[in-house]
Amino acid sequence: MKVRDKTTFKSGGLYNITAQIQENTLLNRGLLDVGGVAVPQMIMSNNKDESIERGVMEGFYLFSSFLAPFVMLPFFNKTALSHNGLVKNFANNERKIIEVSKEYLTKDADYLLAGIRKTAEKIEKEASKKGKKVECKQDFENIINRFKGNEGDLKEKLLNAHEKIFFTDFICTTLMWVATPWAAMEVTKKRTNRSGFSATYGMMDEKESKLNAAKHEKEKRKKLAISALIAIIPSVIVPKLVTAGLKGKNSTINFIKRAPQNFNYTKGIFPSKFIFGAMWALCDYPSSLVSARDKYERKDRSIRNAALLVVFFAGDFIMNNVLGRLADNVFNTQIMDRSKITNKTGFIKKMFMQPKNFDKIDDISNVALKTVKNTKKIGAALYWLTLFANMALIGFGLPTVLNKILKKTVEKDKSTQKSL
Repeated sequence: MKVRDKTTFKSGGLYNITAQIQENTLLNRGLLDVGGVAVPQMIMSNNKDESIERGVMEGFYLFSSFLAPFVMLPFFNKTALSHNGLVKNFANNERKIIEVSKEYLTKDADYLLAGIRKTAEKIEKEASKKGKKVECKQDFENIINRFKGNEGDLKEKLLNAHEKIFFTDFICTTLMWVATPWAAMEVTKKRTNRSGFSATYGMMDEKESKLNAAKHEKEKRKKLAISALIAIIPSVIVPKLVTAGLKGKNSTINFIKRAPQNFNYTKGIFPSKFIFGAMWALCDYPSSLVSARDKYERKDRSIRNAALLVVFFAGDFIMNNVLGRLADNVFNTQIMDRSKITNKTGFIKKMFMQPKNFDKIDDISNVALKTVKNTKKIGAALYWLTLFANMALIGFGLPTVLNKILKKTVEKDKSTQKSL
């Protein structure tokens, strides 16, 4: 068997791009939003006004989703690290201390110090793979030396910095997300001078639309206040719960201490799927129902947005799990992460296996070079296959069903009103 040699096989450009995208939550969401929501759902709209409104809404969503991490998070990071006295020089790599995983904040100070050094090595290694030279070890040692003899204070300050960054990102992102439907609806109202659900334009007559508009204006302030609270309250509570969980002070949230890496920000900018999901499920989804203009829109959003949530967090996982395990058996690849799987592992636990991060495939040892090549090629192909399948389901399959439901509901209501 020809054992792999790191200098023997270099990945192609498509694989490297796929590896960069795979665990980047924002890029995953962006691709699904553009290919599975914005473009196809505009095409699948019931009329021109609905199509324009969905395009405007998705434009706002993409803008706010990428604005927060790429523009605001570096500012939040610098403010929190500077305020805590953790970083004195932002011109060097001390600022990268925020990339230390929350896993290293769950035990004693010595465990954190070891984690800081490992993080420095990891950052240097990742930069080296890209042909860049980054020296973090000495910069990280400078931070450690400033807290020599008081390492417990270093841990507390880093915990505090992580909590502040999480809070500011959470509240800014969710406030923008919550405001997005309202902004898109205002654009539609200015364009059409109508306040009802844009998908029903052409189905509902003008008289009904004006009656709905009057009702909408009366309830608007109340709904806006509720939407704001939906964004603010979880933003205050969730970061504190995560910090308490990392410290192990609350037995009801021990799952946070068992899987702290689920709450990391990759490179200090990209939120994990768990963080993204919390913002989405706790704030964006319920607020979208509150801001709905009428019962037709509320029903549409409840199904449409829930489906997007499920596909993004479950559909992708299920398809990758099934196809990845199948590929491993048929093509003898090593796509799935079996590091915690043994002969005694039960069926249910095996179903929760996840594919390896593509940047970890280079670490596979004692296997044939052909196996590494196949793992990379087939793994990348499966990633794009599942992504496009999810796009088709969300972008075309779901609107087809929802449009039929909407038309039947409107026709039924019209028949009921006529009979009265």
